[in-house]
Amino acid sequence: MRFDKFTQRAQDALSLAQEALETFHHTELDAEHILYGLLRQEDGLVSKIIEKMGLSPIRLRERLHAELERLPQIHSVRGTLQIYITPRAKRVFDLAFDEARRLKDDYVGTEHLFLALSEEREGVILRLFSEFGISKENIYKALQKIRGAQRATDPDAESKYMAMERFARDITKESKEGKLDP
Repeated sequence: MRFDKFTQRAQDALSLAQEALETFHHTELDAEHILYGLLRQEDGLVSKIIEKMGLSPIRLRERLHAELERLPQIHSVRGTLQIYITPRAKRVFDLAFDEARRLKDDYVGTEHLFLALSEEREGVILRLFSEFGISKENIYKALQKIRGAQRATDPDAESKYMAMERFARDITKESKEGKLDP
């Protein structure tokens, strides 16, 4: 797996996912840990996508946190456990690379990981996504509003999408709402 092809924000999210292993005393990096890492980036693209869907990323993170606390724990001397990547997590990475290719992106970003997670067909993520109404289609719609036609062509791609979101105006929307002065 080429982690050098992940954006900086995706690498940061994966570091947060790895920290979650220590927090929850788990030894296997699974899909839920990846989602948790994405949701820990409160100012990140995934949180913005969830907000665009009219949902609360904080509420989702809290629910996921509670689910992670219920998983079996392994207590040992700090830093001595070997970390394993589960087949489900490997599948998420593979699907994220597929999503990046599909969107003609050069780097795998947090949005690609989130899209890959939406394909989970079992367990906690499926249950939470169903409960919150998160689907691949909804993610694409929200992502389109944030990212537009921009592509992930460098490791800092998410920062650029976020700048557009923060500083650009949607004059079509403002016009429809009667907020533009002719």
